Amino acid sequence: MEDSVNKLENIENNPTDLVSHQDIIGTFDNNQINVKRVFSRKFLYILIPLLTLSVISVSIVYWNKTSQEISNNKMLKNNIEVTPHPIQFDQQSKTKQWILKKNINGKSQVLLSLCGDCYSSYIEQWKDWLFYPTFEKNTIQIKGYNLKTDEIKTIYDVNENAVDFQGRGKGLPSEVSDIQVINNTLFFSLGGYLAPGGIFWVDLPATVKPQKLTDSSNAKITFWKNRYWIMSDVGDACWGVTDYSLVDLTTKKVSHIASSTSGCFEGEEYIDIDKVSRMILAFHTQDFGSETESDKDGIYQYVIAIPLSNSSIKEVVIAKQEMPADITSIIYLEGSNQLLLVGEEKYLYDFSSKTLLKTDVAVPTPIPLPEVINKTFEDKIKGLNLPPDYTFVQE
Repeated sequence: MEDSVNKLENIENNPTDLVSHQDIIGTFDNNQINVKRVFSRKFLYILIPLLTLSVISVSIVYWNKTSQEISNNKMLKNNIEVTPHPIQFDQQSKTKQWILKKNINGKSQVLLSLCGDCYSSYIEQWKDWLFYPTFEKNTIQIKGYNLKTDEIKTIYDVNENAVDFQGRGKGLPSEVSDIQVINNTLFFSLGGYLAPGGIFWVDLPATVKPQKLTDSSNAKITFWKNRYWIMSDVGDACWGVTDYSLVDLTTKKVSHIASSTSGCFEGEEYIDIDKVSRMILAFHTQDFGSETESDKDGIYQYVIAIPLSNSSIKEVVIAKQEMPADITSIIYLEGSNQLLLVGEEKYLYDFSSKTLLKTDVAVPTPIPLPEVINKTFEDKIKGLNLPPDYTFVQE
């Protein structure tokens, strides 16, 4: 094969050599496949460089075109940035601020700007001080403003007191659950969605660091049934837990009474407080709601009572083996000191005689759980006793 190629090259260089040429043609006819392979290899030596040059040329043209388009886009963007078109905002979508202004020599001076429509909006007054939360620099601060001296004081900073929340949930509190002044003491509560929290207190005027009253997250101090309670809630999706604790605001002593479980977690649920100061709770199975016919409400299995004077005691009211089947609602009838058990059939439990009998009495409208009537931020603003030269306006 190499001899044939050499002869072919000699003929190309010396066309007068006819005999050698004929010999080579004969050899070519006998070895067509090999000659084609050699020819294809030589042809590729020429074709590949040509294709490479073509690709480079096309790439250069595309690159120049793309660069020009990018340059044009940059010029267009720069022109837009230099001469922006005015954007029309929906005024209703803006969050309005409550602005505290002071009239000084006939001129209005802005002192504070508070978001009244925001979640965790609170403001409380004690004598010449206003107390309110701020959410700046990724932290919550409880601040005080003196209406006479214009002094602004930081009462508490969450980031600076992260040690108060170590080992009690993920991260730091993200919300303010309550701020109120009771008996010359400032109380404020911190929490958030599945976040740690607590209630803190400081006697007024605030000259020392606030102290923690309890670790309860999302808690409120509520005066209910002639006692001060701390009630805190945590929950997600279908389940919820409410903690009930009594608090002595003089000694700052907190006594946990019970935890009430509701929804798709089984557990003991708050019913009411009876005439002898016991919290009534009933254990229920999981409640899956009623979205489909196969879903069932939680079924109550037994009833207990916890004396408020000693929460370590659990007194059996209706034992599990005595509980009627398929009871899905229990209501305390304060007037008659009885429990009404409602299911496919109704029963009355009488605390005095400790008897459980069937009944056909009508089911009364249940009294709602203790709740705090949360005033709007505007109502709180209206309730402030501001000096004549101060005014809150909404902008």
